[in-house]
Amino acid sequence: MDEDGSRRGFTSAVMLASDQGLLCVTADQQFLFYSLDFTEQLLQLNLTKRLVGYNEEIVDMKFIGDDEKFLALATNLEQIRVYDLSSMSCSYVLSDHTEIVLCLDSCVSSSGNPLIVTGSKDNSVRLWEPESANCIGVGIGHMGAVGVVAWGNDKRDFFVSGSSDHTLKVWSMDGLLDNMTVPINLKAKAVVAAHDKDINSVAVAPNDSLVCSGSQDRTACVWRLPDLVSVVVFKGHKRGIWSVEFSPVDQCVVTASGDKTIRIWAISDGSCLKTFEGHTSSVLRALFVTRGTQIVSCGADGLVKLWTVKTNECVATYDHHEDKVPVDPLIYLFSDDFSFNS
Repeated sequence: MDEDGSRRGFTSAVMLASDQGLLCVTADQQFLFYSLDFTEQLLQLNLTKRLVGYNEEIVDMKFIGDDEKFLALATNLEQIRVYDLSSMSCSYVLSDHTEIVLCLDSCVSSSGNPLIVTGSKDNSVRLWEPESANCIGVGIGHMGAVGVVAWGNDKRDFFVSGSSDHTLKVWSMDGLLDNMTVPINLKAKAVVAAHDKDINSVAVAPNDSLVCSGSQDRTACVWRLPDLVSVVVFKGHKRGIWSVEFSPVDQCVVTASGDKTIRIWAISDGSCLKTFEGHTSSVLRALFVTRGTQIVSCGADGLVKLWTVKTNECVATYDHHEDKVPVDPLIYLFSDDFSFNS
């Protein structure tokens, strides 16, 4: 506990592409804002502001559009709420799933339109046009809950989903038109039985040539896109893998695991290049920052750690709590303080 009685653990982290700042969600639903400062070529985090007043568990959240004026939240409900960042009031709700929404991702399409994809316990994926709040596509085919989704990074004309049915699917955007009011049936252009247990994480390579999946079966697998041909399997973690991420500059992947470690793997031969130890509980997220020279990790021990890849050294640890957090906090940058209004 802090002196003011708040619990402030966090378990995971997601960086903005511009690496401008962090937002961590805490056990008591506070939002902690960190600036990113560079001192002697090292990344340092500084707490700059705090937002309180949001009372629902955050499952996932993403900015919408390049201007990032809206924030989509999944909160253990069958719907997605979209908030206007200028007032943090709920602008509209996306409602068509029949069970809890577990994940979402957003992008700006090649035509310049913002899009949202969601995955749910109802075993489906749905595609949304935020400007009209319409569902424009439905993907059926998974036999279990869809726990992870990820857009392509380059053309943005496909997305990938991973499910508790152990399969990975690549979904086509074919047939989508502007200003649609009736959803089309999305088609999976590739599917693979990727793992022996639930898929916990997926990430698409910066050039859209590969996708990586991490699973509770303790392995991470790299697949060639678009046909999901196996490239390499990473084996060595002693517990499930919660996070996978491609390096922005090198041919390698970073994984975070329930065995309390972070590992960097070579895509060329599947060898483990680096192992980072220091968390005292499951590592739930690990991400490359500063052009791949450092890693930020977040664990169920409530610690955020910064690591230098070259030396394997933990250069900073951030611990503002005593209790771990049961939610997945995400990292974002806001320019002002906000309060939430339903």
